[in-house]
Amino acid sequence: MATARSGAASPKGGSNAVDEAALERMLKQQEAQLPRDQEIERILSTFRLDPFEILQVPVVCTPAEIKLAYRKKSLLIHPDKAQHPRAQEAFEALKKAEAILTDDKQKEYFTKLMWDAEKDLKAKWRSEIKKGRRPESDLADEDSEKFRQEVKQHYQEFVVEVELRKRQQRQRAMEMEGEEERKRQEAAEELKRKREREKEWEDSREERVSNWREFMKSGGLGKKKKKTTTKKKVTGTKTTHANPENSYIKRVGGS
Repeated sequence: MATARSGAASPKGGSNAVDEAALERMLKQQEAQLPRDQEIERILSTFRLDPFEILQVPVVCTPAEIKLAYRKKSLLIHPDKAQHPRAQEAFEALKKAEAILTDDKQKEYFTKLMWDAEKDLKAKWRSEIKKGRRPESDLADEDSEKFRQEVKQHYQEFVVEVELRKRQQRQRAMEMEGEEERKRQEAAEELKRKREREKEWEDSREERVSNWREFMKSGGLGKKKKKTTTKKKVTGTKTTHANPENSYIKRVGGS
């Protein structure tokens, strides 16, 4: 009987061992997913027009640093490995940041934006210090974490303002192009109508000539009738004096 009880207990213990092993594997997977999820959340919360912060590389970075940062992060958050529901979105943002910083013109543009934002922030702080609204110590250490965080924040505002101006300029340019296109279309339509009128006039030339000939054969405008006038007969004797202005007609019986 003891042997039977021992044999029955063995499968139960084995089942517990399997469950514990599965749980251990699950916990390890979750631990492995944790840094992936954290990195995905970090990228998604980062300003999309700050490729330096997305890749976590300095503004003055080398192509090798960009490549290494991208490789590490892409392996960490790749949608095939990460279980985060927005892993693909974060991966696309990472790829875009890498594409910007590996393109010389785009990298130069965003680097200039970063330096311009820092320069603009310093100018504002100096103005506030001069007015007594900010302590001088804020500009004493430009490498401090506080200052770098302020620069990043100001960079976002600065870039948004720059991009807004660019969009407004593009919008005005598009509106001007649209107006020019409208004028070109109107001019083209007017030219088309003019040519159609000229063609209609030319096409009707033979008909006009034929009608004129027929008209002339039928007598044209006709002969002009002579205007006849009836002169009233005046009886009397015309007397002429030396002065022609004093000539008059002397009526019979008159003086």
